[in-house]
Amino acid sequence: MQVAVIGAGLSGLLVSHELKKLGLSPVVFEKEPEIPSKTLIIPLFDEVKALAKELSTEIPPLKEQRRCIYKGGRLLSFRASVFSLLTSGIFSLSELFSILKEPFIKPIKDDESVANFVKRRFDSKILESFVEPLILELCLGDVESLSLKFAVRRVYEIEKTSSSVVKGVLGGNLKLPELGFSKDGGLIKSLLRGLSVKFENVVLRVRKKDGEFILEAKDGKHKFSSVVVCTPAWASAYMLRDLSWSACEVLESVFYAPFVLVRATLKLGIPCHSVLFPSSSGFRIKRISVSDFEDGVIYLGGAKEGEILDLSDNEIITLLKSELLRIFGANEIKILAIERYKRAIPQFNLGYDKVLEIVSALESENPGLFIGSRFVFGPSILDSIAGAKEIAKRVFAYLNK
Repeated sequence: MQVAVIGAGLSGLLVSHELKKLGLSPVVFEKEPEIPSKTLIIPLFDEVKALAKELSTEIPPLKEQRRCIYKGGRLLSFRASVFSLLTSGIFSLSELFSILKEPFIKPIKDDESVANFVKRRFDSKILESFVEPLILELCLGDVESLSLKFAVRRVYEIEKTSSSVVKGVLGGNLKLPELGFSKDGGLIKSLLRGLSVKFENVVLRVRKKDGEFILEAKDGKHKFSSVVVCTPAWASAYMLRDLSWSACEVLESVFYAPFVLVRATLKLGIPCHSVLFPSSSGFRIKRISVSDFEDGVIYLGGAKEGEILDLSDNEIITLLKSELLRIFGANEIKILAIERYKRAIPQFNLGYDKVLEIVSALESENPGLFIGSRFVFGPSILDSIAGAKEIAKRVFAYLNK
């Protein structure tokens, strides 16, 4: 057999889809018995729309396209447009003035934290009231630790190419997308269609012998000419330890933000699809996301609040009702599920280039091995789509050299 893909998360399915487009027939290994059919809220970038068209699946836009940010005891809403954002009341006059001055700030060559970037080009208050909530929406990260270059790559590239974020926004090169929803896992089901997936078949070890990769899985050993690993960093480290112990030690060290996810039926009269809370608000709730249905998702914790995992279900429910009452003046909520994730979202912190250098070296030392995971691609779905295309081309080139 030619190529195996380990992991049927979004990255693995996107890689498999791109491999299929190139005429290959990947065999996908997935440790879980199935992939849950959950409604997903998805940013409607052009690349996402193109993917949906390829798959003949629908990702309709949400009826309500406003985000809300909690500031000064109020929910301030805005749409994905410059005019809506600037007139939302989120920015004070001094903050608006710092936005006007931004095009005249010279770029720097070195990487820096997201926080330093915003303070250098704008204002510390913009960091607190606007940028940090958006970063929490993206990856629940710590703006003081996250690398601009690797966590928000488009912003980093915009500064380098346009010398100004404001110029990039006005030129249409940087924008907040509208959001759509994929009901009952429709996008995932479409990506799975036609794939050979070995469910409930965890891969324990990957070895290389005589130019071929041997996968030791739950159902036995399998040989492949090429392998694409699309699992979290710590799982990849465990599987690939026989190929390079030292490289796997670095992969094991990649930090993942923990959080508690509460699925609930909400009746709060939220005038938007997503409510974001800066750390300065004092709330443990970081984000509330709702679809066009009554179901919603509440996120607590993040990179700076891992202790949230230690709370019992009753403590979490009590906390939620208390904070929802303070925020909305009502706390009608029906809890559907409480899920805890100890290592959920990879954090692209300063110094992350060392991790990517190790990944590159591991691939170079083991021709035919490719790492196609979110911790390599980047935090957003755009990063995963672009990364999957690039990996598939490299696999195809390797198999046809």
